[in-house]
Amino acid sequence: MTENMEKHIATQLLSAVEYCHSKKILHLDIKPENILVTGVDGEKITVQLADFGLSTSSKHPLNRTCGTTIYMAPEVIESKYYEQSIDIWCLGATIYNLLTKSLPKYGSTKDLCFDDLTMEARDFIMKMLQIDPTKRSSASELLKHSWLTSEWLSESAVDEYFTNKANRCKQEA
Repeated sequence: MTENMEKHIATQLLSAVEYCHSKKILHLDIKPENILVTGVDGEKITVQLADFGLSTSSKHPLNRTCGTTIYMAPEVIESKYYEQSIDIWCLGATIYNLLTKSLPKYGSTKDLCFDDLTMEARDFIMKMLQIDPTKRSSASELLKHSWLTSEWLSESAVDEYFTNKANRCKQEA
């Protein structure tokens, strides 16, 4: 799967979460198993967020333990009150899994591996996987993130460009 495909999937999921949150609904169980692929057209994969069995109104902070443990936000694991930012953590863990094929360790960002991710992708993930829920970006904010909104070169492509340019300069000198 290409990074553009991953960005397209992330955008669709964030749009679904943004819509739910605008209606004061918490999904509470965002994970790969609850994402349906509904279409594939070349580089574009169409997905839908599914399984609203645990979803609830977010009019008041909650503190019930629910969801899938490996995708749970730290505040759920610690039985603290939570609000919409719980879905952002779960989505962040899901997108991290999509990009790296690994998972954050039970509500922690200590051992995250970003070796193969661009700086923009790392920043995008970290805006979702903030331990402090008040520091997590909202779905609306994340939809405006540069990783989703702009075409940019990977670090390796930039490094290769400047290495080639430096080599040409040396040859000309």
